[in-house]
Amino acid sequence: MGCVASEGGEAAIQHHPFFKDIDWVILEERRIRPPFRPKVRSRIDTSNFDKVGKSFLNIIYI
Repeated sequence: MGCVASEGGEAAIQHHPFFKDIDWVILEERRIRPPFRPKVRSRIDTSNFDKVGKSFLNIIYI
């Protein structure tokens, strides 16, 4: 379920069975209320994210 052009792009996502109950028109118009809205104190508020130690920076991703 990617958004690769060869797989149908965003239309492939919109027609995936997992999203069968989504009304994409009202979603695009932002008329659907989100199920959860985190409290944010400022544009740089990171309180909703887990804290990680400096050892996390040493992880090598392949």
